[in-house]
Amino acid sequence: MLNSFTRTIRARQSTFSLLRSAFPSPIVQFARDYTVYFGNLSFDASEHDLKTLVGRFDENVTIRVPRDRLGRTKGFGFAEFSQEDQANQVIGELNGMNFMGRELKVSRATERSNTPRDGGRF
Repeated sequence: MLNSFTRTIRARQSTFSLLRSAFPSPIVQFARDYTVYFGNLSFDASEHDLKTLVGRFDENVTIRVPRDRLGRTKGFGFAEFSQEDQANQVIGELNGMNFMGRELKVSRATERSNTPRDGGRF
């Protein structure tokens, strides 16, 4: 009986392994991140302004321009593209460009480190 049970478990594990390899995890499928960082943005730049600038590269681009507690922009933003070549093209064409009176610093977005920053509250 134990031997039969063991064979059943192994057969199910084998089937599961085949299915798993045929259908990659959604986490793996969608883990690609084509987010571009825009530094030195004008404090007057809005999500709409940044979308207007990069919309020709990808009409479905997602824009984020962080704001402080008072609603003012922080001088940087992010654009999330659907394809890597779009992100690379944006970096190549827009880095160093004058936009709203400031020279843009455009690069691949990187994950923020967990190190404490100066100026934080206690």
